[in-house]
Amino acid sequence: MSTTDPSAAAAQAYRSVQVLTASPAEALLLSFDTAIDQCARAGEAAGVGDRDSARASEAKVTQVILLLMTAINPTPDPILAERLFTLYRWCLARLAESRQSDGDVYARVRAVLSGLRHAFAEAACAAKESSHA
Repeated sequence: MSTTDPSAAAAQAYRSVQVLTASPAEALLLSFDTAIDQCARAGEAAGVGDRDSARASEAKVTQVILLLMTAINPTPDPILAERLFTLYRWCLARLAESRQSDGDVYARVRAVLSGLRHAFAEAACAAKESSHA
């Protein structure tokens, strides 16, 4: 018999609705949030020696980064697109190194993703304000 935490189930249901109703900008930010959260989880797991949990979280971060890479549209600004692609490749390379390193790798990847998330959030906010003006 399986018991499910009602608050966890409610949180999952809320997250599902949030994802399904998100605008493209909101979906992008949710993707960053997921990757950042999973980096934190991987770092915590690595810190206590739980390699299986660290690898599971790392795999989720990798999936999100690959998704972000496919979402890059080079048409409006090819230079920006290439720079984003380079940052995502850097993150993937650091995650690949994590197998030989310690949990600090997750903190570095998390810092890069957090910076990108902040920049995209500011851009989305500015775009929203200019469309209302």
